[in-house]
Amino acid sequence: MSHIRSRGTRRAGFTLIELLVVIAIIAILAAILFPVFAKAREKARQNSCINNQRQIAIAMTMYVQDNAETFMPDTGTTAWSSLLKDYNEPSIYDCPSKDGAGTGARPEYCMNSFLFGQALGDVEDPASALLLTDLNMSNPARNFSLRGGGDIDPRHNGGAVVACLDGHVVYDPLTGSTTKIGALARRGMTFVCVPGKKISDDAALAGPYNTYYGYYDERPQYTGHMQAVHGGTGNVICCRNGAMIPMPVGSYKDATHAFPTAVQVEFEMMGAGTLSNDWFTLFAPETATCHSTTGYSDAIPATDSIVVGHTVGSEAHFGGLGVNVFIGSTVAAGTTGPSLAGGTWYRYVVSVVGAKDVFVDVYNGTSKVASAAGSAALSSSIQDNGFMAVYCGDNHNTYAQARNITVRVW
Repeated sequence: MSHIRSRGTRRAGFTLIELLVVIAIIAILAAILFPVFAKAREKARQNSCINNQRQIAIAMTMYVQDNAETFMPDTGTTAWSSLLKDYNEPSIYDCPSKDGAGTGARPEYCMNSFLFGQALGDVEDPASALLLTDLNMSNPARNFSLRGGGDIDPRHNGGAVVACLDGHVVYDPLTGSTTKIGALARRGMTFVCVPGKKISDDAALAGPYNTYYGYYDERPQYTGHMQAVHGGTGNVICCRNGAMIPMPVGSYKDATHAFPTAVQVEFEMMGAGTLSNDWFTLFAPETATCHSTTGYSDAIPATDSIVVGHTVGSEAHFGGLGVNVFIGSTVAAGTTGPSLAGGTWYRYVVSVVGAKDVFVDVYNGTSKVASAAGSAALSSSIQDNGFMAVYCGDNHNTYAQARNITVRVW
């Protein structure tokens, strides 16, 4: 009969090996596709976060327009966003990539603390001024503001969403620097975007302060402005202007002044260019000299200070070609751009925040041509030092000049 199975046949099916092969293929596909799906999901959350910050930036603009073109004051123990409750709804303070729900009383975004109480007109470049970014909720400030790189949360595939004062909002991968704010600085964004209290005397720090080595001793402006330090090779490797330049009282720590929340030193500097390094030191001791262990190849200004400047050679100890930051004995920032031209005055703006983060912007006229940033806790001795100096480094003819030094504090 047709329903009786013939002898020697068996029911069709999968063998164990076939099943294992299919399972392995599915597992491989899952391993490949799940990260893709996760990144796609995070990208959607990132876009939502961009929209949130754009709406918050608009609300802040409305607040400023309603309050004499001035940003909200420091809110102390309450969130900065609590003052925007009349301009938006609490849901936009919630980042979809974070657990929990951000609100106007506990936002998951931080506002630049340097903008508290500042006039909109005091911001020199709104397009580069950092306004908002993703807040690290592990230990936020009581007012949920941005105090430094530690407050930035790289929660979007290792990067963060950032809003600038002109209203544009971007995603930044936070790469290319040892610090998060340093990475933003390399992309042209400015954390210290408003002027502090000026405490320097323009006439006293007008300069110029000159240093040279080689045939420049024939030029009258360099007479008496040289300090040569010999390294192990016997070559002259580093020269400093004559007497150290005193920093204004209140810009460094002493018996009556704590180290400021932030210090900004602005100056103009010019170097010889080809095969010459020009540096400026801050928070240096009065007896500072150049430092070397073997000769010109590792020559730098005093290691017990902050050093910023322009390195023409490729010396690894100073970060290589470009504009660099050296904090104490640590190379705190690498290069950010091409070599600066010799014989040209460049304006340097150096900001030291929280006795740790150092930001450098370099301008040719009004155009920013280079930037650098580094982070390393300032030792107590560096905080106590109150002198500046200009240096040049080379083993043949060279010079460096600095002038028009201005010091501001917050």
